[in-house]
Amino acid sequence: MPKILVVAVLLFGSSSAMAQSVARPGSETLRAENRYYTQSILPQMRATRRQLEPYLSAADKQQLTNYWAQMRRIATISRPQYRPLVPTPGSGLIQEREQRLREGALLTKQLEPLLVRYDQPIQQLLRELQPQRRRWEVALRALHQPATQAPTRSPVLNADGTLLLEQLLSPFGLLTLNPDEPASGASGSKHN
Repeated sequence: MPKILVVAVLLFGSSSAMAQSVARPGSETLRAENRYYTQSILPQMRATRRQLEPYLSAADKQQLTNYWAQMRRIATISRPQYRPLVPTPGSGLIQEREQRLREGALLTKQLEPLLVRYDQPIQQLLRELQPQRRRWEVALRALHQPATQAPTRSPVLNADGTLLLEQLLSPFGLLTLNPDEPASGASGSKHN
């Protein structure tokens, strides 16, 4: 199931990226979270992902390049600029998004052999990120907590802003992060 969430984030962007253009309560927190991901987390994640490159065969690099291109194509189809962020029943957008999610899930499934093949170097890189991960989690939670409120964690709503971080720091998230993509959004593969 976590892989499906990664696919959804890659296809439709993160909630923090969507919040940039919508003025609503809490949107400043989401913009701050987006800035933190863009300026602090993603550059280091991309640098870590680049350390995986020497382990990858040429064929596997090509498979990942194809994956990024296909995900970009699906995302472009799924979120043209004129469409609403929240589809309405009967508009056909819900079925279209479900189809795009199925396509993304199929692409994801094709990468499973790479996860097995490169498990050891991926796990090693993720272990090296553990101290930094704790600092990122503290910083993200601080962005979501008013100064007077005691810390809380909502696994369903991800009220502390760490869900995307958990996805990025998964073996699949690290493998599929494009290390050469410009830092322009909250997710490493956000395509509008």
